[in-house]
Amino acid sequence: MYIGKKEISPTAEQPFIIAELGSTHEGQVDRAKKLAESAAEAGADAVKFQIWQCEHVCTPDNPHYQTFRRLEFSAQQWHEILSFARRAGITILADVDDEECTDLAVGQHQERWSKMSGYCKY
Repeated sequence: MYIGKKEISPTAEQPFIIAELGSTHEGQVDRAKKLAESAAEAGADAVKFQIWQCEHVCTPDNPHYQTFRRLEFSAQQWHEILSFARRAGITILADVDDEECTDLAVGQHQERWSKMSGYCKY
């Protein structure tokens, strides 16, 4: 199997290194872009983001609601971030939370994406 141009297998000569960025961007577009650029410069093969919508992760009465809201990006912001990362020459991976986020990831031509399962709406 290949992700981007790199072979992923038990016999591959080099490991596939993923910079798990998650939400370390703190809800700042420029910081997300800088993290992706830094990962590429450090030699990571891919960056992985978490793409979600606050209302699909938790309800307003959840104690973490405001934190999720602060970290959330719009589709336009994701387009800017992911386009920048692609131009930086790094493979983009994404954890997605819902159908809209899946459509966003697929529309941005992510190499791979996975469905997030760690959140329960309450």
